[in-house]
Amino acid sequence: MHPLHALEEFHFYLAAERGLSQNTIDGYTRDIRRFLGEYKRLSVSSDEVIMHLGSLQEGGLSSSSLYRVLVALKVFYRFLFREDLLRENPTLSLDSPKLWTILPDVMNEEEIHLLLTMPDTSSLLGLRDKVAMLILYATGIRVSELCFLKREEVSEEGLRIHGKGKKIRIVPIAHDAARLAKEYIEISHKERGPLLLSKNGYQLDRHQIWRRIRKYAKEAGLIKRISPHTFRHTYATHLLDNGADLRVIQEFLGHAEISTTERYTHLSKEKMKEKFTQFHPR
Repeated sequence: MHPLHALEEFHFYLAAERGLSQNTIDGYTRDIRRFLGEYKRLSVSSDEVIMHLGSLQEGGLSSSSLYRVLVALKVFYRFLFREDLLRENPTLSLDSPKLWTILPDVMNEEEIHLLLTMPDTSSLLGLRDKVAMLILYATGIRVSELCFLKREEVSEEGLRIHGKGKKIRIVPIAHDAARLAKEYIEISHKERGPLLLSKNGYQLDRHQIWRRIRKYAKEAGLIKRISPHTFRHTYATHLLDNGADLRVIQEFLGHAEISTTERYTHLSKEKMKEKFTQFHPR
């Protein structure tokens, strides 16, 4: 069934069988239409649902709004599965009401190191993939910002990032990441234009980057759900754990509001609780 036809059937089901209010139906329909507009198909994986939620979070959507989207998708896919329009329900395992359990995990330093050793840097594509992951971890930029990053915007002083709302910011970058990016640029013999290119010479999109990262995470044997947004979570959490000021992290991440950045204090506190439980005798 075409996705839009399925959405029409779902709309009728909500109104006729569930008797929901028009505002609720409109909200569900809007959230699902945006999701289907991204994937343009009904059959998706749970990882793709999570990636969609992570992308919305990256765009500044609040936790309560993210949970609303998740509920809409769960109701939609439960309906499709019940009506035999799909063989599997990709949202079946996403049962926790706490968004922190479905959004990307934070990697520790050993996991980051292992993941960065996976690409075969003797090939141009392998070198490209390592550059992509290293920049994501070394700068915490959004995957959308990485996709549109130009070669001429990379220097040892930092990256010139075109962020949300057409705001430009300079993000510091570690020497190793800048050096590897320059090496990739030199080997690929192209000094201007998009930094990350496919083997056919086209700019990579975030789905391609996500698939490459998932491939390396699987090869590394990492059981966590790793996505491009995981690197942004990890970058911010590691900065916070090592004493960086929250306002500085806000500037680096390009958050308009400090409240958006403050969610990383939650992750840091959870890590502290975990360590306390692990090492305290009682």
